[in-house]
Amino acid sequence: MKPRVSVVITAYNNEPFVETAIRSILDQDYQDFELVVVEDRGRDHTFEIAKRFASDRVQVIRNERNRGHYGNKNEGMLYISGDLVKFVDADDYLLPGALSHLVAAYDSAATRPNAVFARPRIVDEAGRQLVSVPGWGFSGRAHGPSLLHFLATAGDKGSCLCNVTPHLFDRESLARVGGFPDSNAYAGDWETFLKLLAIGDVVFTDATVAGYRIQSESISRLTPIVPQTRDGIRSAREVSAFTQEAHPADERFRSQAFLSGLLDSFVDRYVYPQRLRRLLGRTSCDAEIRNVFAEEQLEHEYDRMIRRGFAGYLCRAVTQKGRSALGLSPYTPCLAGFRPAS
Repeated sequence: MKPRVSVVITAYNNEPFVETAIRSILDQDYQDFELVVVEDRGRDHTFEIAKRFASDRVQVIRNERNRGHYGNKNEGMLYISGDLVKFVDADDYLLPGALSHLVAAYDSAATRPNAVFARPRIVDEAGRQLVSVPGWGFSGRAHGPSLLHFLATAGDKGSCLCNVTPHLFDRESLARVGGFPDSNAYAGDWETFLKLLAIGDVVFTDATVAGYRIQSESISRLTPIVPQTRDGIRSAREVSAFTQEAHPADERFRSQAFLSGLLDSFVDRYVYPQRLRRLLGRTSCDAEIRNVFAEEQLEHEYDRMIRRGFAGYLCRAVTQKGRSALGLSPYTPCLAGFRPAS
């Protein structure tokens, strides 16, 4: 009998953390799962450590060639049998009760959702909490296309879905959007999340279910800003084209404003800080980022972002520092203002 949940650990040079990741899954109170560890031809002993846990319910696989961060997730999907998929990066881990909570949230929806989005605990390499992640602002079912439009029009919202580790996915829905984009080294998870919103409902829970580890060897820290910008532009275009194909009669998704909003969601996190560094006379990649927009024939979008959004970025930064100085959370709910049942 096949398990209901397939957990996929994707690993690459995660020797210090992979055992913690595996044990966090095997120790869950929800036990109707299989575990697949896919090691991506790293240079350390991650594969050997993972092999110690191999059993009837735990597969440990080493790729024949390096597939990359998102290609490795697609590779893992080739070995699973469950209807629900839970990805865990090998430097992250699940908190006790995570699987049971996520499955219960999935089952609470009146109709089959494409995903359950939960919250992580952001920790350092030693597992110490670094920051409190803000809540969503609501819980329960959300109409995916309406939320997608909201994310593309509400400003600094694009990164709020974080990475894959806190979330649960419907396997069939994930296949419908093509899994993860192999060619995208940085923004591939966000691209997949937004495509899932485009094709149906999702569920949100404010439960904290995973530890998301920030470390010196993470993708976000190893990927230079210029390739990040290219990946963000590519993702915005891919999501825009995918959504128009899924909803050809919906004018909201055919407008230039929708594509512009997607660009903001993916890119403004590093456009504005680099612009500020330049204005302060510090070392900056602002000129290089603008060149990327020019190469993509999007100079007008760069100018629009700076003209309309830079002042808002400065206001948010000042507000966050002020709230932190008062001992308050610097963040507002991620999806404040969205009406989930719309």
